[in-house]
Amino acid sequence: MDPRLSLSRFVGGVALLPSMFCAAAAQEIPTPLPLSLSVPDASVFLAQQADLPRTPFSIDRQDYSGVALGEWRLYPFLYTGLSYDSNLLNANSGKVADAAFNFAPTFIATRNAGIQNTLVYGAAETSSYLRNSGADSVTGRIGFQHMWELQRDLVFDFAGDVSRSADLTNGGDAVAGAPFYPIYSNAYRISAAALKSFGSLFLHSFVALSDTQYDSTTRITGASLPQSYRDYSEIQVKQRVGYQFGQVFYVFSDTSLNWQDTYYFPASASSGYREVAGLGATRFGLLYGEIYAGYQAQVYRSALIGTVNDPVLGGRVGWSPRAFLSFVASLDETITTQDFVTPGNPLPAAVTALVATFGANYAPSSRWSLLVTANYMHDDYSNSPRSDGDFALAATFSCKLSRTLVASISTRQIIQDSSYRPASYSRNVSAIGVTYRY
Repeated sequence: MDPRLSLSRFVGGVALLPSMFCAAAAQEIPTPLPLSLSVPDASVFLAQQADLPRTPFSIDRQDYSGVALGEWRLYPFLYTGLSYDSNLLNANSGKVADAAFNFAPTFIATRNAGIQNTLVYGAAETSSYLRNSGADSVTGRIGFQHMWELQRDLVFDFAGDVSRSADLTNGGDAVAGAPFYPIYSNAYRISAAALKSFGSLFLHSFVALSDTQYDSTTRITGASLPQSYRDYSEIQVKQRVGYQFGQVFYVFSDTSLNWQDTYYFPASASSGYREVAGLGATRFGLLYGEIYAGYQAQVYRSALIGTVNDPVLGGRVGWSPRAFLSFVASLDETITTQDFVTPGNPLPAAVTALVATFGANYAPSSRWSLLVTANYMHDDYSNSPRSDGDFALAATFSCKLSRTLVASISTRQIIQDSSYRPASYSRNVSAIGVTYRY
């Protein structure tokens, strides 16, 4: 799906170590590197903190202390490996398979000054294909997050992020009979959040501004295909009000508003809202999570799309039956905007999506772990008879060779079954590599 999220949506996560859980989307680009591995994030389901901007990286502090630089601590990483992609262009027919050399340097810097905590991070990922150099890519992200605990019951969070990512959301399509190479977008995002408690009552406010710009792509015939008409900006505002009763349970109400503006095709602009109420538990035996229900709507400027509305029913749950075994699962219903690669058809489609995710982490020892994820997404297009079913299954085995070296083997299978047959495809990406932690 297009990254233009009208409402709360699961997105591709970042994991440096197999023990980290992050949110996932079935249609994200299935890169096999540790930077791109994604599963549901159990930590974001906890009570009042549920919607705060999450730290995009997690450090295993038990056996990796990083490098001290004054008040800062630096964590450098370097991943190198080989991957094989069975369907590089997400094609329905005439699949192009190729192997690639992958290189991914990463740095994380943290500063803990009591009530002031700062994190700065940067990551890059390069893929160099053996036979299809036109698909070579350089993606990455750099950003910061600063948390200020003004009082025990008043916390502010500020974050900023710049990222470059691949977009193959129109997988399987061919323009004028010629498949196209991956499309890249550059996204800029800033956000601020505040969490205030009044005894058992808590309030959480969040605002984010983002801007996304698309690079032109190239068909395999060499012809250029402009994508700037897809550029857009978005404002998101969220408010959570909740009440904690007892030590475990809380009730909450979440209100989300959004405004999306397209620069070159105003008819694609829209605004929307989402209102849900639910019950959560920070820990109930071995379980934790939330269930919720509500309503959502997105109003498009174009009369051809109009107003799209849909009820919301979902939840997120985590279960840790053993210290070395964890499960997380989620279900959500969203409204998103899907635009298309062809400049001659700039009008997007509104899509109602049902998203289900599952993740399991098994780490019986400090030396090795196994991570398994499954994601399913069903999309119905509002102004089209098209519907898609997307399924992704992934597994990663990691083994710590030494204090500084971690080897990993991963595989991911993607299947998209669309009523628009040219958009159906299957794809497998497998990789083997080593991460060096200085």
